[in-house]
Amino acid sequence: MRLVVDDPTGWLRKGEVFQMGVEPVSIDILTELAAIDFETARTNRVEADFHGHAVGLLSR
Repeated sequence: MRLVVDDPTGWLRKGEVFQMGVEPVSIDILTELAAIDFETARTNRVEADFHGHAVGLLSR
């Protein structure tokens, strides 16, 4: 399911995906991950710089 930017409540619903860009150059933001728990994801994240802002990334 794709999150509609005009619907801010979408960020609160589990299982939503917000996609920026078009494949192969795109970023997906997921509101829920079924295959991994929060602590594992947080511990194994990779920090990156995005226009001067530190962001945590999960990747395969």
